[in-house]
Amino acid sequence: ESIGNGARYTYYVTPATTAGSAGCVTLPGVATSAIDRCITSVGLVNGVRRRLQTRVVSQPTIPAFNQVGLIGKSLVYAYNAAKLISDVGSNEQVIFHNSVNVEDNAAIDVDGKVMILTGGTYTYANSVKIDGGTQTITTPFDLTTPDFEAVEATPTANNNAALPNSVFEGGSAGRALRRFQLGVDSSPGEYTMPPGTYHFCNVRLGNSVKWRFSHTGGARTRIFVDSPSRPGSICAGPPAQADPAGTFTADNSVEINKEVGEREELLDIYMYGTAYNDTRPNYPWCEPIHQPNEAATCKSDFMLDNSVNLYGGVYAPNSSIQAHNSTKIWGALAADKLLFFNSVDFTLTGEMKGRPGEGSGAAQRRGWAECRPVPTVSTDPESGC
Repeated sequence: ESIGNGARYTYYVTPATTAGSAGCVTLPGVATSAIDRCITSVGLVNGVRRRLQTRVVSQPTIPAFNQVGLIGKSLVYAYNAAKLISDVGSNEQVIFHNSVNVEDNAAIDVDGKVMILTGGTYTYANSVKIDGGTQTITTPFDLTTPDFEAVEATPTANNNAALPNSVFEGGSAGRALRRFQLGVDSSPGEYTMPPGTYHFCNVRLGNSVKWRFSHTGGARTRIFVDSPSRPGSICAGPPAQADPAGTFTADNSVEINKEVGEREELLDIYMYGTAYNDTRPNYPWCEPIHQPNEAATCKSDFMLDNSVNLYGGVYAPNSSIQAHNSTKIWGALAADKLLFFNSVDFTLTGEMKGRPGEGSGAAQRRGWAECRPVPTVSTDPESGC
């Protein structure tokens, strides 16, 4: 195509196959994949020719976990009086003990079934009821990692600049803290957040906190909780501190996205996950549960403790989502593990289930190089790079 002033360009894109991008430029230390594409661009200006080649891969989109409601890739565990109005899915294990009910909702086409990948196990004990029964599936739940790099940069990629200093601590000594806090230290106990995309390294909600969302114009709010475990992440902080980087925690009597229409379909929380999920020291503010048959510690990357109300979706493919003691959730959850202890209620709502999908992902560059002006093989426009 012509772009004026005697300048023209041509580009070639390979299919997303291993063979299609086999000869494409690579970047040392960066793995290639079968879904890579090779883009070779040729520019010609007043008789001078230059060629550039880039290897790219489409970022995976977040799967439609809102269609299932509850997905624990390796484990879904519920203990002691859990009410789950949803379908439940896992690749490996579902374990229900002591008065767990998985209920249907015909109005929104929810069967209340347990879906287990071939080879996985479902075990139960003591008054467990599954309205939709169990179903063996052959396609695994593939929970891909969201694109955190795309929302990390400021100020164009996120709306962090809109937050007051009273709730948000930006950075220190060249490394970002990016802590969002309510009811902790000198931060207020209530805050209403405008719609947008936010990039945090830590979210800490203390006692009796009310975190509201304005939902102006029906716009969605996306919160990305990044982690030092992600290569190249700006986040920093030791894993054992009171508010460790890469975590989302809520203490007693916390309300998240309540009182403004409870628009759960407009709030999404994405977790990258840490290397210390379920192995870090107990959060000092969280009291472990000690039952005759169960000891539940407080070590998960995403932790809701004691009478928390949450309206929204949480996507944590590399983490555990854990809820204790009279916690109520409306929306959808997907994680490596879902852990529910003592009177946890979950409801997949029609608004969340009917929400449109995420759409196509962005393209990530895996390497580029300038090529020889003319291909070394006349029939191969990508040769000579």
